[in-house]
Amino acid sequence: MDSNSMREPLLNYIEKYKIPQGVSVLDTHPDHCLMELDRLYFKQLSAALENNEYIIGFQQYIDNRTKSKKAEAYKAEWLKDVKVLLDFKNEKLYEINTVSQLATYYQSHFVPLDSAIRHLYVAWLQEEILLRPYQYRYEEYNKELLDRWFGLIDGYKPTQRNFIADKLSGNGRIAVFQ
Repeated sequence: MDSNSMREPLLNYIEKYKIPQGVSVLDTHPDHCLMELDRLYFKQLSAALENNEYIIGFQQYIDNRTKSKKAEAYKAEWLKDVKVLLDFKNEKLYEINTVSQLATYYQSHFVPLDSAIRHLYVAWLQEEILLRPYQYRYEEYNKELLDRWFGLIDGYKPTQRNFIADKLSGNGRIAVFQ
């Protein structure tokens, strides 16, 4: 007998199970089947981020939890996005010297972070207070990126200036979609 053959009774049990007060998620096994513990993890990490606490234990936990194959069916989808946010480093940003390099950096390195925060917004939008420390962390990375962009702006040469105006003023039919 395993968790797949007894999935329905297990889901009923999980739904009714109440997590005891004062539980630290960091002390739980990463293969657990309780999504409520994942939500508790999010809340505890949110508090740690807000208070500028040491988060190495949270990072180790999320590494183990996201790697868990046994709990695949019981993990919150947004856990991998929390991992992206915790693991992100802007360390190569200041090696960039051109707008083109910055665009490549954004596409290859920053887009996963953008996607991760958007997924967290979808999952936690009703919990603005809990979401705010994650959002703040993202905003710090985004500010670094924008600071670099504005530092390079003098070298920016637009390649499509008046493109739409030129197309609309020419002969022929033009379709504009919104």
